[in-house]
Amino acid sequence: MHCNGTQQLGSSGRKTGLWLEELAAPYFKFKEAGYKVKITSVKGGKVPLDPRSLEEDRKGPHSKKFLESDETKNLLNDTESVRDVKDVYDILYLPGGHGTMWDFTTEPVKETVKRHYKAGKVLSSVCHGPAGFIKPEDDKGEPIVKGKKVTSFSNSEEKSIGDIDAVPFLLEDALKERGALYQKGPDWGSFVVVDEPFVTGPNPQSAEEVGEATVKLAGK
Repeated sequence: MHCNGTQQLGSSGRKTGLWLEELAAPYFKFKEAGYKVKITSVKGGKVPLDPRSLEEDRKGPHSKKFLESDETKNLLNDTESVRDVKDVYDILYLPGGHGTMWDFTTEPVKETVKRHYKAGKVLSSVCHGPAGFIKPEDDKGEPIVKGKKVTSFSNSEEKSIGDIDAVPFLLEDALKERGALYQKGPDWGSFVVVDEPFVTGPNPQSAEEVGEATVKLAGK
């Protein structure tokens, strides 16, 4: 599981970071399936959490469970930088949060995704996390998402929360520009797209179902 490190939403001045439910729900699904889970981040150290994801009316049940235990809560306090992780895992999962729009297009994340793609591993993500799938290319120089069915946080969802001018690009548009066969579900509804090796979902409401579909595709 790889997290972002950016704490500010562009020039808006608003705080951002990891959307906790998008990490917590798949985390528990992976653990239930018997996987050992390693959490890394772009910069290493403490992973910033989007304050909005901690509001009571937005905090999902898995987030509450994650924060109630020191064992899980502390997993985000001192993460290893993705630059220092060279291993390949059965699943590479990228949770969302607006910070990914800056962090997941960087070279270390690009190389991590590409390494797992070349090894034939499952690439899973939700919400803004698929920003990590935009830059990587295969050995022929083609985008790894070209011709693949994927989804992500949509233009309409971005517009509905008023952040369309704060992000550096629109993720739906960027995936389409790279040749992805973008699939759109209902705004704010659970929706999962599986097109091996990709498992993607568009929003926090999809996080649990993405975790389940990821485990199924990985064969556990």
